[in-house]
Amino acid sequence: MTKNIRIVLADDHPIFRKGLVEVINTTPGMEVLAEASNGEELIRIVDETQPDIAVLDVNMPGTDGLQAATRILARNGTIKLLMLTMRTDEDVFMEAMDIGVNGYILKENAVSDVINGINAIMNGQTYLSPSISGLLVKKNHKPLEKKNDFLQHLTSTELRIFKLIAESKTSKEISKELFVSEKTIENHRTNICKKLKLKGKNSLLKFALEHRGW
Repeated sequence: MTKNIRIVLADDHPIFRKGLVEVINTTPGMEVLAEASNGEELIRIVDETQPDIAVLDVNMPGTDGLQAATRILARNGTIKLLMLTMRTDEDVFMEAMDIGVNGYILKENAVSDVINGINAIMNGQTYLSPSISGLLVKKNHKPLEKKNDFLQHLTSTELRIFKLIAESKTSKEISKELFVSEKTIENHRTNICKKLKLKGKNSLLKFALEHRGW
């Protein structure tokens, strides 16, 4: 028998939290183990229940979502984190990605996005709300000055994959679109990172978002 995905949820708005719990618990293969209304409570619950994934709001009283995420990952590097936010703030987005969260969705789309986000994350992907893909993010490294400087690093296939990554498509989605295996896409992603000298979790996704439209 397949195990359910074990989830904890943290949000300081009880009505919103209740709605998400209902959505998750009525989805086959998923169960909410516990709820929290703030970051400190979430950290304690994660320690006690050892869930597969924590879904947490960025803005909570006391210890906020970013602080809680940092502390949770320091204690348990295997847990997956899906961040909720009402704000399309690029600084917050970049900080969340740098911390190492696995997904980032807007609360206005949470009901429709949360299940897709959980499934993608548990399949080893990074998940962003489709509307997040248009978010302008700050550059953490010196940008390539000319379009040709950027293009010459990548083969035509790699460039096509890069553009799909910039649309926040997962490796699974890209593999279906290009009719190749998911492992092949992962290999291309690794090669693209090497060519562009990108290191660290989510670095390719951030770079792709920064250079959308190239």
